[in-house]
Amino acid sequence: MDFLMEAIRILYLEENHEDAELVRLVLHTSMPSAEIFITGNKEVFCGKLESEIFHVILVDYDTPRFSAAEAIAYIIDKNIESPIIVVSGVISHEATVDLIRRGAHDFILKDGLIGLPNAIKRTLAEYKEILQEKNQARLQSGAFTMSHIGVFKLDIEGRCISVNRSLCDMLGYSEAVLIGETGWTDYLHAEDKPTFMTAFKDLAERKEPFDIESRLVTANGKVIWIKCSCIPAIDNNKFSGFLGTISNITDLKKAQSDLLALSFYDPLTGLPNRRFFENELQYMLEESRRGILDPFAVLYVDMDHFKKVNDSLGHQCGDELLKQAAKRFQGILRKYDVIARIGGDEFLIVLKKIKSVGEIVFIVDRFLADFQEIFIIDGHECAVTLSIGVVYVDKVGVYFEANKIIQQADQALYRAKARGRNCYELFSESINHEIQHTAYIENALRHALDRKELEIYFQPQIDVRKNSIHGFEVLVRWNEKTYGFISPAIFIPIAEETVQIHELGAWIIDESLRSYSVCIKKIPYFKNNSVFFSVNLSPKQLMNDNFFQKTKDKILNSGIDQKNIIFEITETSLVQNLAHFKSEIARFSEFGVTIAIDDFGTGYSSFMLLKELPVKTLKIDQSFVQGIETDINCRTIVKSAIALANDMQLDVIAEGVETNEQVNFLKTNGCYIFQGYYYARPMPVKEMYDFVNCWGE
Repeated sequence: MDFLMEAIRILYLEENHEDAELVRLVLHTSMPSAEIFITGNKEVFCGKLESEIFHVILVDYDTPRFSAAEAIAYIIDKNIESPIIVVSGVISHEATVDLIRRGAHDFILKDGLIGLPNAIKRTLAEYKEILQEKNQARLQSGAFTMSHIGVFKLDIEGRCISVNRSLCDMLGYSEAVLIGETGWTDYLHAEDKPTFMTAFKDLAERKEPFDIESRLVTANGKVIWIKCSCIPAIDNNKFSGFLGTISNITDLKKAQSDLLALSFYDPLTGLPNRRFFENELQYMLEESRRGILDPFAVLYVDMDHFKKVNDSLGHQCGDELLKQAAKRFQGILRKYDVIARIGGDEFLIVLKKIKSVGEIVFIVDRFLADFQEIFIIDGHECAVTLSIGVVYVDKVGVYFEANKIIQQADQALYRAKARGRNCYELFSESINHEIQHTAYIENALRHALDRKELEIYFQPQIDVRKNSIHGFEVLVRWNEKTYGFISPAIFIPIAEETVQIHELGAWIIDESLRSYSVCIKKIPYFKNNSVFFSVNLSPKQLMNDNFFQKTKDKILNSGIDQKNIIFEITETSLVQNLAHFKSEIARFSEFGVTIAIDDFGTGYSSFMLLKELPVKTLKIDQSFVQGIETDINCRTIVKSAIALANDMQLDVIAEGVETNEQVNFLKTNGCYIFQGYYYARPMPVKEMYDFVNCWGE
């Protein structure tokens, strides 16, 4: 190829910004098609040289951290065949000679930059002749005796007039077969031959050096990849044809193919990977913007409960499950859809040519239905379901990046998981706003303790049979600077998901113990009566190996009788990892702390928990209490829960008590400890002190 006719690519090493921009201006004025890359950074400069091809390299003589001599030495050492021009403000004759000896091809002073474009063109022309002479000498001096490279010569008409022994051995044909009108080109692969011959003819007519890659079929029927390199043959200063080499690059092609597979495909399932998927999606977006493609959908898919399979059956079974899942997906998808495994148990899918949301729902429902069928892995039955986030792309104008769509599909997936899994969620702006709000809450919560925005509140639990304060449930309130009071129902789940619950939970325990210590010292009622403080625990806290010992030490150091501390744990959270929770709860119980099951009756394993855990208190969920007056089922459940607790000699506390009718029903059926607005709302610590003092009086 004649690089003088191409867009010239220039790399310029220059730290001075003003000088760099002046060179850029001069080149763009005289060589508007030239591409110039300027950097003053050694690492960037060297990286560019190793990863890209440049027709000419400009080097500033005075670059402090990477001198012209060092840059030239690096270029020569790396065998980078691009001419070097030194650009200098002031340079001595001796320095100029030294740089040219080192490998520079030319130099130009900065006060004569107007001549730089001509210097570049002249250098390239001279360098082109040097390369041709090198190649000519390389081929003509014993080239036909090379042991591993096939060599041939074409006459001025393009006929093959000679080949060496290596080419005959490589292809398995005799010399007589490989020379002649068409010669060895007769054995080009049928699929490659038309393209090869057209390109060969076009390039040969220019009488320039060129390279072409193609496939050849050997005498034994084996297909090999070859690289054909040709340079003009010059005899007595006249063009006499071409000298060419043929290299067997089959192994190189295989290595490139393997590298491509590693770069763009998942080695486990054989599916494309995230990189491939993002490239494909970005291409689709570009095509859609030009109105070429139909609307499409992107699905972000997560396999529910996959971790359980990995943990129980091992990674080998987990890998086999992923392979079978990939095949199950492919069995549903159409031939033009795209699926990729992006890591772990997550997949991305593009559904192309989508006419409506209904069509998406139809396909997604098939996914959900097919994954209801049990997988058989090494004789084991494995049940996994899917959670799917969906983005429908029908107006490409609002989507500019593939990553943006994938992010939105991920947000929809998050919502699907929050809904209970084994379902799908279609992305909408409301989800986007919710995600942004959640992100804000998460970030603000990180600073809430430092800003002293959190405060503990106390809600009394009244024992009407004894006309006494049974205890207080410790609650947390957050007065955030932007949103004001934020409900615990909003920020506690976020804290649990982001593991901030450990810091928050530790702070609540510390504040509870500190407040209790103050009560003992200042309030006579606490000295004369046994008053409980109930603190809610998260399952994430119980999963922490150091939680028991740290909490035990805090209670002992506070001087508070551990028998007056109740830890409340919700029924639904206990079922998730009962084996681990059982041992941790047993340690607290042995230490003397009371364990209460909160929201009793809302889960599926109420009776099992009572059997397995050292529970001393049940708290009837407020949803049942508040239904006493209107729902016979609620009345029945409450009566049964009270009877069960009394039979097992457990304390039973009714939550959410708000009316006299509820109080009378609960008392009639044997429940005497109440918590709710009927007696008192949650209150800050100072109001709690006043409440207790008034009660004592």
